[in-house]
Amino acid sequence: MKKVLLALMIILFGTSAVFCDPFEDALKGAGEGDAAAQYNLGLMYSLGSEVGQDYKEAFFWFEKAAAQGKVDAQYNLGLMYDQGKGVPQDYQQAANWYEKAARQGFDKAQVNLGTMYIENQGVPRDYQQAVNWFEKAAEQGNAYAQYNLGMMYGQGKGVAPDLKQAYAWLSLTAAQEYEKTSELKDIIAGKLTPQQLTEAQALAAKKQYQIDHPSESQKPEVTEPQKPTVSESKKKASSKPKKQTASKSKKKTSSKSQKKIPAKKK
Repeated sequence: MKKVLLALMIILFGTSAVFCDPFEDALKGAGEGDAAAQYNLGLMYSLGSEVGQDYKEAFFWFEKAAAQGKVDAQYNLGLMYDQGKGVPQDYQQAANWYEKAARQGFDKAQVNLGTMYIENQGVPRDYQQAVNWFEKAAEQGNAYAQYNLGMMYGQGKGVAPDLKQAYAWLSLTAAQEYEKTSELKDIIAGKLTPQQLTEAQALAAKKQYQIDHPSESQKPEVTEPQKPTVSESKKKASSKPKKQTASKSKKKTSSKSQKKIPAKKK
């Protein structure tokens, strides 16, 4: 009987220790300066989850997390400036925060930054920069970026026109069932010779493999060392070899809407 009463007391009075309040936990951590907690708190305010929706509060906490380098907070700040949520719309600030996140490898930020270069929003129009950022996101498997790259290669914007590249990128997008891509891919296929189509399909397969196996595609090429001349050999014999240190680079990695280049209306 005592055991039953004890169990009942734990259920009635001990629930606070078992069931935590996500909002209170995030608020406590955010107040202590934890970047992840600050981001989570901002997300709760942004989505109206666990608390009433408040874009100004969301912006406040995203900004604190972003200042500590929290990449998804930087992206969300860019999105809020872009859409004018919680702050007045400011494309320059949006581009600034998108770029911070993009440079950390955040694919959604790379797509939006590339689109801003196309639309002349917050940054000067620059199709080559757009291609640069789309490529970085596309190589991570981002369907929006792959679609945009396919369109740019097809239209020759920022790059020389290349229907094989256009077909390859649109093929990857079509594999993700992205809207209207299959139709565009078929139109491009009709403009290629059988040989070109075979090459484009092989190119698409290669790109997909590199996306699925990023570590393999990043391996440095092995080149045969150049043989030293007689004079170089004498110099090396008389001098002590210097040790070289190789620096290692680490690649860093909100489900929000992204931008894409609209297809031309016929």
